[in-house]
Amino acid sequence: MDIFFITISALLILAIFISFLLFNKAGVDFVKSMTQKINEEAKNNGLTITQQEYWANNYIGLDTENRKLLFMKFLDTETQKTVVHLDDVIKCEVMQNIKNIKRNGKNEPLLLQLDLKISIINSAKEQETLNFFDINLVSKEDLEMKRAKKWVSIINSFIHTNTPKLAA
Repeated sequence: MDIFFITISALLILAIFISFLLFNKAGVDFVKSMTQKINEEAKNNGLTITQQEYWANNYIGLDTENRKLLFMKFLDTETQKTVVHLDDVIKCEVMQNIKNIKRNGKNEPLLLQLDLKISIINSAKEQETLNFFDINLVSKEDLEMKRAKKWVSIINSFIHTNTPKLAA
């Protein structure tokens, strides 16, 4: 009888341990794949990233020398990539969609979507929208508002240091 319980206990521990290893390997493989795609995109655009941030399935990186911003969103079926030339940016702002919900008898704000709206001059596309958070893709908020404000500040600091382009 004791051998039966020892065998069952050992099998249970082994099953839990193997599950942990498999989940850990899947996470490591995803991070490797994401890092490889980021490095490849940076290389394709001639970027040397000096400041960067990863969260959820998102990446944002800044090349201060070339004054370019790389934003990538890793979705199940595709990877969305955006490169923004900071010399062409005239304004950057946070756009948020918040819904008030009742929780425990109190009204609480629920963040549905958070984007950076970047207005661009001299471009066929007048603006770029970088999606920092969408409740339909990731249900848990992870300091996205603080992160968005930080990057708006960084991007806007480049706007104010633009040198005027002289006509030849």
